[in-house]
Amino acid sequence: MKMSCEGLGTLLESLIKRTEILINEKIRSGSIAKIKRPYYKIEAKNFHFDNDDKVFRWNMKRVILEKEEYVPTGEDLRNIENEITASTSFSSAKEKIISDYHIKANDANNWIRSLVNRAVRTTLRGESTKSADSILLFIQDLNEAPLTVHFTCYLTGIFLELPEVGISASVRIRQLRRDDVEYSYVESPEPVEAFKYVNRIFTPTVLESSLRVKHGNYIHWEESILDTLRLFRVGAIFSIQSMYSWDTIFRSSSPTSISQQAFPILPRYTIKDDEVTGLQSFFNELHPKIYSLYEEKSESPIAIALKRYQDALELMPLNEVNKITTAIMCLEALYLKAREREELTYRLSSRIAKVSSLIGYQALEIKAKISQAYSMRSTFVHGGALPKKDVENASNLLPMILEMCRVSLSLFLLLSPELTKDSLLSLIDDSMISVDSHNKLQKTIGNISSYLNKSQSEYGPIRAIRVTQQVEIV
Repeated sequence: MKMSCEGLGTLLESLIKRTEILINEKIRSGSIAKIKRPYYKIEAKNFHFDNDDKVFRWNMKRVILEKEEYVPTGEDLRNIENEITASTSFSSAKEKIISDYHIKANDANNWIRSLVNRAVRTTLRGESTKSADSILLFIQDLNEAPLTVHFTCYLTGIFLELPEVGISASVRIRQLRRDDVEYSYVESPEPVEAFKYVNRIFTPTVLESSLRVKHGNYIHWEESILDTLRLFRVGAIFSIQSMYSWDTIFRSSSPTSISQQAFPILPRYTIKDDEVTGLQSFFNELHPKIYSLYEEKSESPIAIALKRYQDALELMPLNEVNKITTAIMCLEALYLKAREREELTYRLSSRIAKVSSLIGYQALEIKAKISQAYSMRSTFVHGGALPKKDVENASNLLPMILEMCRVSLSLFLLLSPELTKDSLLSLIDDSMISVDSHNKLQKTIGNISSYLNKSQSEYGPIRAIRVTQQVEIV
């Protein structure tokens, strides 16, 4: 429950001001002095994009510099802390937090100390102007307000022609930059030696986003963004390394990193300069619908189909028959009604062919490929041996099946919730025998056709650079 914070902000402001005064007095007196410390920077030399392998490449060099900074002694810090904790502002703020928020005295004491320690660090860095932000974060933490989480994800399966693309107000994707791979530290973690090894993973494209959420719900946001990008074009878009951080004073806020290690040969695509506006419109239309599926823990046909599509893109090891089988399950979830048990191949292939013909695909070709893929799926699921020619043809069949998954999912999402699955399937069936129904379906799809452009994906190795390179010492 949100309590009144009237007066608390003033008390905390007084506390931080007193901390800043003490620090600045000790700096002026010379008690806290600037000292020079070794400063190591890992620089990326010859940073460039390798168009053949679709990765950025660089050579790493460690440069030894000097950095001046204020470094208080342990005694200085203890004296500052003792004076602050003994102040009237500290005790008043502590009592107000205990009474207004029903917090234990020890917790209130530790939380205010965290705020003071933050003020010490920012003052030593010459960043006193950030004190107001610190107070705001502190009060938000007390009220258990949603946290702002910041994402940085290194993505496979997608490339950019432009250095950066803003997809929405809070989401952007960009090319890998030199400053992503460069880093620095004040003290060497080991004796200076001829070589240093680092172990990080980088991909050509980086996703960045911020979101205010209740702590722990941020994964849905990231996954829904990736799902939307997978539907804009067919692309095996996954985060090889994801890093998260939160704006908070005393709630759990340790930066988190999650890594995946597999880099298969999967579909990928490039966002061209003239596609940016289309991507922004597509994202703003579909992403809220996909995010709501996660938040509602939906088990609807669309949610099931979306998961099957994701599985088909993600499946390892690379096996086209497995992928086709999973992709067909995606299409079944969309195009077959719950109680349909007969003529499944005909129903599935005919419905998909009809829809695809109104988007610009060749209906007869689609119908034949869906029938062939469904036959492979049935044989595979029931434990039969596939003819050699079917196995050899699977790699040629897979791109179109994935494309039908992408287009169909986009279609069903765009038309939901106004048009239910069964209503849409009935309209598709009727359109094959009724001119009026055909015209109605054509108009329905025509209204969203700008979001259903054909994919321009390519199939090739999705590589990432794992940095375990020799670093030259300078």
